[in-house]
Amino acid sequence: MAGKNILIWPHYLVFPFRYGHVLTFIVLLLGLLTLFKLVGALESQDLDAAPLFFSFLIAYIIPASHFINRQQLCAFDDLKPVLQMTEAGLHEIRDSLNYVPARTQLIYLLAGSIAGCLQNIILVVTSELSSLNYLDWFFMMVTIFLWCLMSTVISALNSNALRFGELAARTTIDLLAPRQLNPYAQVAVYSTLALIGAQASFPLLFLEDDFNEIAILPGFFAIFIPMIFIFLVPLLPVRRRVKVQKRQSLEQIQARIERITQAKNQFDLDAEQLGQLHALLNLRAEIAKVPEWPFDSPVIVRLLIYLIIPPLTWVGAALIERMVDSLSL
Repeated sequence: MAGKNILIWPHYLVFPFRYGHVLTFIVLLLGLLTLFKLVGALESQDLDAAPLFFSFLIAYIIPASHFINRQQLCAFDDLKPVLQMTEAGLHEIRDSLNYVPARTQLIYLLAGSIAGCLQNIILVVTSELSSLNYLDWFFMMVTIFLWCLMSTVISALNSNALRFGELAARTTIDLLAPRQLNPYAQVAVYSTLALIGAQASFPLLFLEDDFNEIAILPGFFAIFIPMIFIFLVPLLPVRRRVKVQKRQSLEQIQARIERITQAKNQFDLDAEQLGQLHALLNLRAEIAKVPEWPFDSPVIVRLLIYLIIPPLTWVGAALIERMVDSLSL
């Protein structure tokens, strides 16, 4: 680590021991709910959903981003054998995945503060409030904090995704050992986990009686769009390289097959030529089966599980809302 490069500030809040991520989530969730209780935000029926949303999202995103950063570092370590880089270069890239300059983090915080203030202004204008009480101001401050937190986490994920995308140009592609490229898929899948979980918290706001769609749209799209970017950026460059090398290899194999078969009648080939032809045909079949995307079955299953989390939470929120409405009748 050089200069003023440090961990992103949310990661300093995670307990650095086994099961620290889970304990951090529990402590933050209970602590935040207690804070909302102390300021009186849980006393009002209409505000119960908002404290739950803020508490869950903040408590989730901090340990989740730290966990994903650890997974990114593990994926990079798994890629080292196929990276054409010096030890110094590998060390520099690994540090850049883990540490972010303090000045850059201040920019993230400034951007988050501006975005949070803009959302607060939009909410005040659309709500047509004649005056703001202390709870309104408290929720505005929490909103700004959440935007600062999310801007830091998402920016760090974007930055790391770009670094993995750049590594594709320095990766040795062995079409007969495609599993060596699986860390790229792991990075893409794990990186989207934090944002998928964040999206899963938005249905909590549906439980409010005076639910305002404008309250979630900026945050929803601010998470959804980077999520697509973070997923594709580590994958597209390596897929492009695999696709090109696969096409070139198949062309070379086909050219060798044609040289053998065109030299004489196929039925007049001797034993050595038949052996070479058989080997080339088998190799062509194996190369043709190589997937262009660096996924294997476990990674695909994990991705599918992650993708069904948001729909399940939306359905769950709708069912809870219907149940509450039926009980109140």
